[in-house]
Amino acid sequence: MKKYDYIDLMKTVAMFMVMIAHCILFWGNNIFWPMRADHESAVAIFIYNFFDVACLPIFVFAAGFLFQLSLQRKKYGTVELIKKRALRLLVPCFVYGALWVVPLYTLLDIPVFGRDKGTSLIDGYKAMLLGRFADVNWFLLMLFWVVLIWILCRGLLIRERILLGAVAALIFFFIAHFGLAGVDFYKISQIDIHILEYFTGAAFFYVADDLKEKMGTGVKISVSAIALAVCVLAAQLIAEYYIVACVLRVMIPVFFVILAMGLDELAAVRRFEATKANEWIVKNNLYIYLFQAPGLYVGYLIFYPVLGKSVPACVLAILLFVLITDWMMVSVFNYVKNSSFTPKL
Repeated sequence: MKKYDYIDLMKTVAMFMVMIAHCILFWGNNIFWPMRADHESAVAIFIYNFFDVACLPIFVFAAGFLFQLSLQRKKYGTVELIKKRALRLLVPCFVYGALWVVPLYTLLDIPVFGRDKGTSLIDGYKAMLLGRFADVNWFLLMLFWVVLIWILCRGLLIRERILLGAVAALIFFFIAHFGLAGVDFYKISQIDIHILEYFTGAAFFYVADDLKEKMGTGVKISVSAIALAVCVLAAQLIAEYYIVACVLRVMIPVFFVILAMGLDELAAVRRFEATKANEWIVKNNLYIYLFQAPGLYVGYLIFYPVLGKSVPACVLAILLFVLITDWMMVSVFNYVKNSSFTPKL
């Protein structure tokens, strides 16, 4: 993977963007967010509008790129591919949900999408098994369906059929958007635009090496940075124009990966990538994502009554709390997983 360190770099940056986005949502206008301050912040909404069309698309794009890479390196059968992705996505989703999300959210009585306040432990488990109560897990459920589509249609991802694949991706998008939007289980309703993001990552694989070699470092960084700055402004239109949100969710990961390519060529970034801290983050990125909640809500309940009048201070306090608790939980999880006294997970 050394050749594609920039993929890990973009995922790492996107990971922290996700955490920041979640922290500022307490002052945002997202109807699905369970807890909100008594006032909104225009700055928080401005930032979140961009993060909303950037963070998850970057992860889905990276997943498509890495899926294409795996297909190039080894020929897998359909059943084997489905099994590998199910183990990677569904097992952590439901194990984490059963052992962490449902018990803690019941204990703290945190109302989130799919779980009303006062919901019992048993009802919480029922909602989780039906794929309705998932909180941050929703991303894993959604991604599994997207991956499944492209596993079954991976013949459209080969270089010679990539244009046909693009047409198929658009057809799948419209089918999902207009035909599956009402399916309230296992986040099937959420897959539409992510089908296109995943395909874009897989297709980008074919031009990545040439782009990295032929485009200079300064050009990569400057052009992509300008493009992303324009995207930040365009993202403020997503509430009014859905088509703008769709275009941004597909294009931002492309600009972002080009920026990551350029940054990856800088000596300072290369030194960071060689550190144990970066190695730990890359190795544990899935668990870092999963264990950020419910620390977000607990941090808000602790700091909002004290720092709520200063949005920047409160957001920073919540973010630091999430980072610390996240690191602690991932470390404990790894200790248990690697302990010689327990079976390997």
